[in-house]
Amino acid sequence: MNYEANLREFKELISKIEYIKYTMNSLVYWDKITYMPKDGIEYRSKVMSFMASEQYQLLASNQFNDLLKFF
Repeated sequence: MNYEANLREFKELISKIEYIKYTMNSLVYWDKITYMPKDGIEYRSKVMSFMASEQYQLLASNQFNDLLKFF
């Protein structure tokens, strides 16, 4: 791959990681300002765990590491 293609691919991965981070931070903020009911914590914890796992998978992927090494 050439530089431009690698850069485009790397930016796409970074965008996905940032979207997940933004979503997680938004959920925490929403819970804080709306005083989430205590019965909602279990579901919210599962959602946060899922999002964190997705973010980790992107960061730990061979694709991400290969692109990081390229730059």
